[in-house]
Amino acid sequence: NVSDCAACLLKSQCTGAQRHYVSRHAHEEAFERMEQRMLAHPQMMANRRSIVEHPFGNLKQWLFGNGRFLLRQLEGAKAEMALAV
Repeated sequence: NVSDCAACLLKSQCTGAQRHYVSRHAHEEAFERMEQRMLAHPQMMANRRSIVEHPFGNLKQWLFGNGRFLLRQLEGAKAEMALAV
């Protein structure tokens, strides 16, 4: 809200633009819940590494030979894995 800017302590450091936008990912609430679970149970990530990551790495090694995706980002990796299997 524009009226909030007048009382903001950071106004002197802010941009001179007429409008200010705060963006939030569509699934930000889910990300926050996931982060809270991870903070509450740090062992979960260690379990994931030991259970999931190793077989997935083996699949990549068997399918691609070098164990690396050629395409980047999640969409590229999904497409490359879909073509391989």
